[in-house]
Amino acid sequence: IADKVAEGENTSRLVELDASTIYSSYFGETENRIARFFDDLRELAKHPLKGKDGEEVRAPLLVLLDEADALLRSRGNDQGASGHLFDRPLSLMLSKMQSAASEIDTPMIFICCTNRPDLIDPAARRRFGMRGAGFGSLEPSGAEDILRRKLKSRGDMVDGGTEAAVEAVGDYVYGSNG
Repeated sequence: IADKVAEGENTSRLVELDASTIYSSYFGETENRIARFFDDLRELAKHPLKGKDGEEVRAPLLVLLDEADALLRSRGNDQGASGHLFDRPLSLMLSKMQSAASEIDTPMIFICCTNRPDLIDPAARRRFGMRGAGFGSLEPSGAEDILRRKLKSRGDMVDGGTEAAVEAVGDYVYGSNG
């Protein structure tokens, strides 16, 4: 993210973090990747998004946490011998998210995807302000309706670009041909 912003490239406000790109078998590397991700979010938030007319557009950072159950897994003894693998990254995720939220002047919306919501840590649920929405296979029109309602309820976060944001997210998630 930071490289694209530094080069002046028009970057997306939709940022994906997948557990498979975070976890490493090398000691400390997982934590370094988490820290770099939040540094990149801070950098991205510093640079305003510009519309086609060149004017600055106020738009939130949409952060998609894929495999959220791996990134935000509950702490405790119920994980057996591998519990420590999830505890340190979770603690760092919560700490970095909280500090980023207080430092970044741009609103952030976290979209957490998981097949196992029962594994999400209660502290993560509180700090990320999670609300559960369970559904089977979601068709593009249903996803767009949900996002449209969420963005309209937070109208101060998007300068008249709700429909453009919905279309961009739909294209990203489902592809431009639906």
